[in-house]
Amino acid sequence: MIHIRRMIFALVMLASFQVVAQTDNILSDDEFGMKFDLTASQGEELHFTYTLESDAPVLNFLLTDSYAFGPATGDADLYVRRGAPPNISTYDCRPWLNGSKERCYFSDAEPGIYYVMVRGYTAFTKVSLMATTPRQLHRQLGQSTTLPISIPEGAQDVVIRTYGESGSYGEADLYVYSADTAELRCASTFSGTEEICFDFDHDGNRSYNVALSTSSHFDKVTMEIDYKNGFVWEEVLSGEQDSWQHFMLSPPPEALSGGLSALKIQVSGRDGNGDIDLFVSQGRWPSEYSSDCHRTHTTTGQIYSVAECNFEKPEGHWYVSVRGRNSYSGTKLRMVQVGY
Repeated sequence: MIHIRRMIFALVMLASFQVVAQTDNILSDDEFGMKFDLTASQGEELHFTYTLESDAPVLNFLLTDSYAFGPATGDADLYVRRGAPPNISTYDCRPWLNGSKERCYFSDAEPGIYYVMVRGYTAFTKVSLMATTPRQLHRQLGQSTTLPISIPEGAQDVVIRTYGESGSYGEADLYVYSADTAELRCASTFSGTEEICFDFDHDGNRSYNVALSTSSHFDKVTMEIDYKNGFVWEEVLSGEQDSWQHFMLSPPPEALSGGLSALKIQVSGRDGNGDIDLFVSQGRWPSEYSSDCHRTHTTTGQIYSVAECNFEKPEGHWYVSVRGRNSYSGTKLRMVQVGY
């Protein structure tokens, strides 16, 4: 079992030294590409580059707390520009938020070099910078939860991370368990909401239970699962009457280039009970009154049934909302690939 607080200590020390010395300004989306403990004075600029090798459905650049150094202080501003360095007046993205938690989000990101600048609106300390290209899950959470995940065959460099966006608060710890044996594979227990687990799937195990837990409260915490090669997604849902759950799903570039011609987003069940509404839209969040597809599904606990939304153009992001018509459990939400 990997305990990230101990394992990441050497990485943090190395990253901290490199940032201070300004000898390494390269970002990558694995565990070694994050920049920890960034510190700058008012008006000072830190510059980095990130190379995206192929099209990505989602590309995030994140400013968060530093995992091992505690909460960020001050006000750091994030600037990102593709193809050329940004400045305070020229950029592709600048969130311009109070504090040092900011995110630049690019949908359908094109390959190339992305230039990143972190500038001190005021002096700041203990800030982390990372780039992420989530492949399987991008979900905002506000309570303790356990999610079953399946890692696809051929997937490598699996990383599960959580981070707080603007307005987040509280304490959340991340645990990864083997679904078959309940063995604890990773525990990430830093202070705050920024957690990370990696290198826990080295023995070929494909099924895990990922738990986000707290002894207090937290809100607006995002969990992402990222990996290279392969794609599969399924989650078992439960909820109360009139409760909502929201998901953003995106086929990875390798699926699209490999011949993925259509998508099915479906809900199904046999071992649970209850009724739900499924709402799906491309490129925007659906609502009760506006969506590209709306289906109603009943899980009886005796007969297998399925309701699905079919789309012929799989590119882009698919926004899914599930509402409980009454209390429900054991309902599976899936993204199904066609022609891949």
